[in-house]
Amino acid sequence: MRNVLSCRYSSRIAGLTLATILTFICGPTAQAEGSSGETAETVNKGSEKLLVLPFSGPKTVAIDDDIIWKMKTGNTDPTKEELNGIPRAISSQLTEKLKAKLGKAVVTESELNKAMDEAGLSATADKSSRNNELARKLAAGYLVEGNIDRLEFDGNTVLSDKYVVIVTAKLQKADGAGSPLWRVSARKFYKKVKAAKGRSVVSVFTDEQVPEIAETLALEIAQALGR
Repeated sequence: MRNVLSCRYSSRIAGLTLATILTFICGPTAQAEGSSGETAETVNKGSEKLLVLPFSGPKTVAIDDDIIWKMKTGNTDPTKEELNGIPRAISSQLTEKLKAKLGKAVVTESELNKAMDEAGLSATADKSSRNNELARKLAAGYLVEGNIDRLEFDGNTVLSDKYVVIVTAKLQKADGAGSPLWRVSARKFYKKVKAAKGRSVVSVFTDEQVPEIAETLALEIAQALGR
């Protein structure tokens, strides 16, 4: 009889969960802390959330216009600050395009900005530490990051103006494991636009070319994710 009871008792102990044993030994607080720690460690594992990080650049710029073109259009050369806004415009538009395709799986730009403010981060912060912190805070399982390698503009007084954006970008798991799921390297986006008086170079980049770039990238990223 004593052996039978012993076997039954051992069987019950073997069937207890770790959480139950912790509760028995250390009390309810230990169970709560153990559960919380496990969730924090595994928060990104299996997450389907996608985060588009702020694009950087442009690394190089080539603006080719002349005094006749400026007189014809009434425009001036774009400033460095104006051109620096184009990469962020791409990541912003890309987020919107992906959200239209993938829905709630995509972190919104307002959520990203809030997380960056709370963490005291900026778009120019060290990429590796910034990406890790944002992925953790936003529970993102996938990251999209990229930059503009080059911006080109050629103003033409007779024919259409030429706009060129060269982009490098990739999609990867937030934990950095494995090769990128999708990648484009130095892809050239080319557009011809007839000059119009009062329409600035930057406005054509952001209003006409950037949405087209974002749509192309969003389509390829969604396909790479199988969605």
